[in-house]
Amino acid sequence: VLGGVRGGVVVGPMRAWEVEGTAGERRGKATRVFNLTPNSGGSVVIAASGRMLARNNQATTSMLGANVTIYDPASQSMVAHMKAAFMAAGADPITASSRASAAIFGMVQRQATMVSFVGIFQLLGIVFIALVPLVLLMKRPRGQAGPSAAH
Repeated sequence: VLGGVRGGVVVGPMRAWEVEGTAGERRGKATRVFNLTPNSGGSVVIAASGRMLARNNQATTSMLGANVTIYDPASQSMVAHMKAAFMAAGADPITASSRASAAIFGMVQRQATMVSFVGIFQLLGIVFIALVPLVLLMKRPRGQAGPSAAH
């Protein structure tokens, strides 16, 4: 859905804006640059989003993990239940305890990843909404003197 909105709201006005001030041979070059821009911009946004996700995930894992301690009754209960489940599955007590701790850490990491993803999704949504008014600031293209090349 957002791809369709981007195509109608952003690409059309941007294409008109980019070829407005160019004429003749330069129009082809301007079109090539315009076609390259979404690929480069998309790569930058994906790389930045991935980096932000990793950083936020690490920070959120630390924040959530700080609440899972051996002194917390809820944590103690969960470790005991998981240890019992692993022992019932045939693990020895030491292995069951280790697996229970790893399973709880995995739960914390999954929750931290989801919290981080939601935060980045909200940020990108705000950026998208903030950029929509820029379309209104663009100048309308002047009327062309003759027919323009179409592909």
